[in-house]
Amino acid sequence: MILPHAFNLFLGPLLIIVLIIAESSVKLKGSVSRKRIFYIFLYTALLLLIVDFIHYLLFTPESIKIYWSVITAVLLYIYLFFILNKIKIDNLTGLNNRYSFFEYIKKLSRNKSKEPCTLVMVDVFNFKSINSIYGYLEGDSALCALAQIVQKSVRKTDFVARYSGDEFVLVIKDNSSIDDVVNRILFELENYNENSGKSYNIEINYNAGIFNADKTGHINDLLSNLNQMIKEKSEENRRAGDRKK
Repeated sequence: MILPHAFNLFLGPLLIIVLIIAESSVKLKGSVSRKRIFYIFLYTALLLLIVDFIHYLLFTPESIKIYWSVITAVLLYIYLFFILNKIKIDNLTGLNNRYSFFEYIKKLSRNKSKEPCTLVMVDVFNFKSINSIYGYLEGDSALCALAQIVQKSVRKTDFVARYSGDEFVLVIKDNSSIDDVVNRILFELENYNENSGKSYNIEINYNAGIFNADKTGHINDLLSNLNQMIKEKSEENRRAGDRKK
């Protein structure tokens, strides 16, 4: 009777921990310190569960291990927390993604201060030509390089996301610092182009507009307008380049 009872007590938590380890090894690849700590907790819990199972078989203590249900529930919660956060991250660049951007906008709209902020939309000029001439892998490399430059150039209080394709969006709370942020991006981009050794340069078009947090419906109109202005600017730059040729 001891063995079946022991399986009833320990098999459920064991399966949950093993499944979390298996799933997290695939879905949480490339993760850093906090996730490493999570792995340590997982393997420690697995080891302690096995030791406790053997101890139960040998000594059959009166106090039954209800706390294993609590431990596995906590581990499952932490795992789901990591997965939900991963959903908000762009797989290619490691930046926030479009979903995360709109979540952030909703958060700003719920903020009592309702202070306006600046939205900056950035896209890669002639990105299609990079893809067609050098291949999609090189195009991905260019996007990752720009993402790192943008992330490096903004402050901790700013928000950066890959909006779609070669488009990135920045949310800058301090409207007076918009020029500083953009100039840092352009400066870092110039340094990258000079030292990357690539046979092409990454060039960007950008535009900015004021977002009023108390007007949530305003965000779609603002993004549409910024996108349209960037397209027009890209077309102007393309025509200017054709005339030079």
